Amino acid sequence: MKAVTLSRCAPLVLVVALAACGGSSGHAPAACPSGAAPGTVSVFAPNVGASEGIAFLNGRLYIAGGDGIRELSATGAATRLASVPGTIGMVAWHGALYAASQTDGTVEPFFCSPSNHGVIWKVTTDGQSSVFARGFIAPNFLVVTPWNTLLVSDDCRKNTEIYEVDADGNTSVWNTTVASANGMAFDATFSTLFVATTFVVHSPLYAIAVNPDHSAAGTTTKIRDYESGTTPDGIAVDRDGKIYVALNVAGRIDQVKPDGTDTSFAAGMTTPASLAFGNGPGFDACSMYVTSLVGPDVYRVAVGTTGLPLVQ
Repeated sequence: MKAVTLSRCAPLVLVVALAACGGSSGHAPAACPSGAAPGTVSVFAPNVGASEGIAFLNGRLYIAGGDGIRELSATGAATRLASVPGTIGMVAWHGALYAASQTDGTVEPFFCSPSNHGVIWKVTTDGQSSVFARGFIAPNFLVVTPWNTLLVSDDCRKNTEIYEVDADGNTSVWNTTVASANGMAFDATFSTLFVATTFVVHSPLYAIAVNPDHSAAGTTTKIRDYESGTTPDGIAVDRDGKIYVALNVAGRIDQVKPDGTDTSFAAGMTTPASLAFGNGPGFDACSMYVTSLVGPDVYRVAVGTTGLPLVQ
């Protein structure tokens, strides 16, 4: 937010389960160890600067935001990986980081301006950066599909398109039924894509059905609305199918159960933006790591269970 994945390629599925929760890659732990109660918020990385995107890659944690990508150690220390202009959402894919930005560095971007040169940047773990895909105005959140593509949202108020980018960087339109799409996450079967919306009335959370051929089905279901001023942003899904929605301006994370019941799960954060379950030595797989759009800190929120397997 900016405003105040099988037929073509077999998926690499990364199960979010670590020794910190009694598990290892490929095997979800039976239970999380005793510790902080679910919903407990703590500051994981203080004073690292505002951030939005977050991703684990090869057991290491990276955040995007402002003019660059930073790595956070398991102790919360930040190190700059690459200087990239205007980064927003970010995912790990094919052994690299892919970050959305409203500019390719040649023009000054303005929120939702048609003159923007919106792109997806590719950043390697040695800090090399290059433009991977073009054709956007305000790309925001990204999710990796198990059929070897990226889905990219654009939260401009009037935009109704979710884009798809293939492994060669070619951009097309995947869905046109959701206005101001932001955070996205799949269910366990990859047959449903959950989508949060930001700058529209009631900011609904939707479920988009996915066809067997990986196209978006004609069925888009509203799960629930959010009150004015909460501003939904990033989302994540745990192994039990519960959805976590970062309510940016409200400063909290809500939990949505499969039956649609919504409750406040964690509060007291400054503009929570993107969510990622821990995945690496020293990171808690039973907690979410949470970026802050305008605040200086990255948070850790105890969940008490692991996230769904990710595709990278």
